[in-house]
Amino acid sequence: MSASLLSSDDKCDGTIIIKHSSAESLGDYQKLYLSEKDQYRNIRKKFNFLKKNHILGLRAEGNCCWELFPRPKYQGKKTQMISPGKETLPEFQAISLKKMLCVE
Repeated sequence: MSASLLSSDDKCDGTIIIKHSSAESLGDYQKLYLSEKDQYRNIRKKFNFLKKNHILGLRAEGNCCWELFPRPKYQGKKTQMISPGKETLPEFQAISLKKMLCVE
């Protein structure tokens, strides 16, 4: 499955659930639900607790895909695509992300 950026005519509804925990209590995780925006330039800045917490899992719900980036403002050589339906382990600690239209 691939994805394309959302244009003004494209619509998808979706949430990404970020499972995170502090290094001291990795088994005691919390969930952060993101859906109100299509792009997050720096989730560590917006959600201060992610500066010290580790992202342990990601799950997309709805019909959107999410592209994750290792640096703020959608920068970094490596990206990770999260498709709806199953929990995914992070390949890196994401800092920015975009909601995208899934393309089969």
